[in-house]
Amino acid sequence: MNISIVRHATIEDFQQHYYQWLMEKEDLNNSLLSLVSVLLNEEHVFGPPYWFGGVETDDKIIGCGIHARPDGMLLTEVPDVALPYMIESLGSLGNGLRRVYGPVKTVKMFADLWCEKFNVARQLQSRWHIYRVSQLNPQLTNAQGHLRPGENSDLGLVREWGHAYGKERPAPLDVADFMSRKLESGDLYIWEDGIPMTLITLSGRTDHGIRISAVYTPPEYRGHGYASAAVTAVSQSMLDAGDVQWITLSAEIDDPAERIYKRLGYDIIGNRACYTFD
Repeated sequence: MNISIVRHATIEDFQQHYYQWLMEKEDLNNSLLSLVSVLLNEEHVFGPPYWFGGVETDDKIIGCGIHARPDGMLLTEVPDVALPYMIESLGSLGNGLRRVYGPVKTVKMFADLWCEKFNVARQLQSRWHIYRVSQLNPQLTNAQGHLRPGENSDLGLVREWGHAYGKERPAPLDVADFMSRKLESGDLYIWEDGIPMTLITLSGRTDHGIRISAVYTPPEYRGHGYASAAVTAVSQSMLDAGDVQWITLSAEIDDPAERIYKRLGYDIIGNRACYTFD
């Protein structure tokens, strides 16, 4: 097997080369497709060192990935035999690589090889399932209230909840800023029962789908079904509008929320993990 690493100087070149291959698994590759779209926007918050490339054999694509700070390295599935070649190409990053995430098997082996090559320690930050739904199950909920789009007047609350969410689920990006941008773009919704109870955001619009990227209910409002009601309402609204054929979301493995998503009709289509490096 002749394995080669193909690197691209720009995100435009990467998109042209890998877009159709990524679209073959559009739902599983939603995060990477979304990152490509963001990087094509001159106002994105990412920075160098960049690495845009993939692994090919006999002119056939078998995997690809992007490195951009502060997120780190985002990978698709990559065959085990090809990972050492990718590690070698990424060697110029050295200790600048702080994070890798993607399919569990791929990123575990990547992390092991990276630690061996650069004598650094790694830590498993999280593992999660990717869920997808194209038709919701009928769902009865006792949650009171209704879903509404976020409004400009919600900005203070959105930033406050974004900071709290970031403390519960640490992320490389400022979560409050992320949620503020979602509010501005019209991709943030609030479940309200007299007052706001739950916040939910959408990301990763592709040709056929979209991703629920965050769901947050403050601790004092939990246990009343607000989050599941919000996920149900947003999912049904997106599907009814006909703009998307499916919706994906992620849940940490063994999180109690997994049971809720399964009852709604969401099915597991893949898994992901994130490792950080000292």
